[in-house]
Amino acid sequence: MIASLLAERIRKAIVAFEFPGVGDVTASFGVAEYREDEPWESWLCRSDAALYAAKEGGRNRVVTDACGADEADEAELLDLAFLRLVWRSTYESGHALLDTQHRNLFEHANNLLIAVIGERPTDEVAPQIEALVADLLDHFRDEEALFRSIGYSGADEHAQTHQGLIDRAGELVANFTSGELALGDLFNFLAYDVVAKHMLSEDRKFFGQVQAIRDTAG
Repeated sequence: MIASLLAERIRKAIVAFEFPGVGDVTASFGVAEYREDEPWESWLCRSDAALYAAKEGGRNRVVTDACGADEADEAELLDLAFLRLVWRSTYESGHALLDTQHRNLFEHANNLLIAVIGERPTDEVAPQIEALVADLLDHFRDEEALFRSIGYSGADEHAQTHQGLIDRAGELVANFTSGELALGDLFNFLAYDVVAKHMLSEDRKFFGQVQAIRDTAG
């Protein structure tokens, strides 16, 4: 995620720079996240394939490798042409409150992304982070109440996952506020690990049960 953002910033800087005696220059980037225990040859191959896709797709762009099914779901969140998280109907649970909260978290993440790209100062970004975390806490509370009310078998485990994310978020926010953590790293956790990765994996486990209850009630 951060590598893609960095590559996009470099791409834009190259486009905007005037190279004496050369003229306009563009660059394409292929990005692949290292997987645990992966041979470096495989990592290099995936990044090279992403670079080839960037060139074949018209050049002057960033393409992120996403070979696995879960990774493909996560990668599609980023519309690199506009650098924003994109809400899709496939992310909907069918529960009005949860879906509204998820879309709201998307907007928070997009606002934070703008701050990352614009390199906004800490005092300007801090209120955005506070609002995102506050809404995240409300969402987790409401979500836990819902899946307990519907008898979701993974309720306790899911609540523990929430607590882990909350604890980690508090730690990273404190580090960011004290100047020990870059905004990009905080964004990576809040937008990728919490909003994207958690929603596309853990939350979807109980979506079917929510939808079944809704259909029965309807």
